[in-house]
Amino acid sequence: MFCIIRCPKCENIQGSRYPIKKSVCIKCGTTIDVDKIIGMKLFDSHKDLLTMIQALKMKKDCIKPDPPALPVYRNKRKKIINRSDIRELILRETIDLKSIKDLYKVVKNSGIEESIFELELNRLVSTGDIFKPKEGFFKRVDA
Repeated sequence: MFCIIRCPKCENIQGSRYPIKKSVCIKCGTTIDVDKIIGMKLFDSHKDLLTMIQALKMKKDCIKPDPPALPVYRNKRKKIINRSDIRELILRETIDLKSIKDLYKVVKNSGIEESIFELELNRLVSTGDIFKPKEGFFKRVDA
């Protein structure tokens, strides 16, 4: 006889011979107590087991989890700020050559946390929207 086992850690679906006390997940290596599984479906043939596992895996792949929510940033006044707002602020301020000190002044006046600003600034530099003509200065590419 055979049974279907779902790993409690990675939710991998796999088959195993039955009766068995413990099994090891082939994906993550977690030890599974087969005795503690409730409502286990048993199969007489290996072919039926494989058919059911394939059907369950296809069903699992079809159900996509919701995409993770975009991070919500709040300024010091607890006002919610989108990444796009921070991005627009940086792009607007870097039309002309700006030093990092000048950008920090603008950020401080707008109430945005410096760590969030630095994160978005680094993203803009890595995507190529702004560049560093010299150390400590930033300029928008299309300006």
